[in-house]
Amino acid sequence: MWIRFYTLDGATEKELSCNGWFHGYNFGSFAAVEERWNAALAAGVDYIASDQYEQLGAFLRDRH
Repeated sequence: MWIRFYTLDGATEKELSCNGWFHGYNFGSFAAVEERWNAALAAGVDYIASDQYEQLGAFLRDRH
């Protein structure tokens, strides 16, 4: 079974507003979402979705 987490974001209020991102997917800070990205990796999820794809890409590259 493939597991995907949708959507894990850690954006400021300003970032949400100017990018049209939703509050329901947001954990409020980059540090908070990094914690969840780490947990997702540790749990072995197959996909992590985020509106912050550039930051998530860098995060994943740093861990491989």
